[in-house]
Amino acid sequence: MFRKILHLSSILFPILYHFTNKESMMVLILLFTSGMFFFEWSRFSTGKIHYITQDILNFLKIDINKIIRPHEITTLTGASYMAIAMFITLLFFPKFVFIIAFSILAVSDSLAALVGLKFGKIQLLDKTLEGCLAFFLSAIVISYAIISIYGINHMSLFAILLTCFITACVELFAKKIEVDDNLLIPLIFCISASIFY
Repeated sequence: MFRKILHLSSILFPILYHFTNKESMMVLILLFTSGMFFFEWSRFSTGKIHYITQDILNFLKIDINKIIRPHEITTLTGASYMAIAMFITLLFFPKFVFIIAFSILAVSDSLAALVGLKFGKIQLLDKTLEGCLAFFLSAIVISYAIISIYGINHMSLFAILLTCFITACVELFAKKIEVDDNLLIPLIFCISASIFY
């Protein structure tokens, strides 16, 4: 639950981008990415920096082992993959596409997990049908809302449905193909949006 709350807080990035420009956002994301890479380096380090970082986390009463997933003990955390995805997406895709992609990652991905845990009955791979539907439907609402805000008039409902369906399928199969969904979801959404929008 705590991890999902942290995940949901990443909605701040698309909100900030809405009120700023690409250059300001690039500075922010570079700082975030650098911070995450420093954290990962200190986490895997056996030197003094590891113990300093651990002391800071202890002071803040943050137990990193309760936040990260088991497979992240030996690899990058989801936040680092998200930072990489934000950097790539900001460079190559329009503002409104970035905002939709990371709003879906923050809201739809969190909602899928919470609905799946609370109401999930029908199993699909390692997820549930109810969680997948929550992801898909919320992604449609988010996409339509942001497209309306930005006045993107050339978008068809079919394009929105197709892009959100592809993204929901990617979310479902992310663990199967062993690619972190924090990287995969926004990139696949942006590529699909570029093709169908």
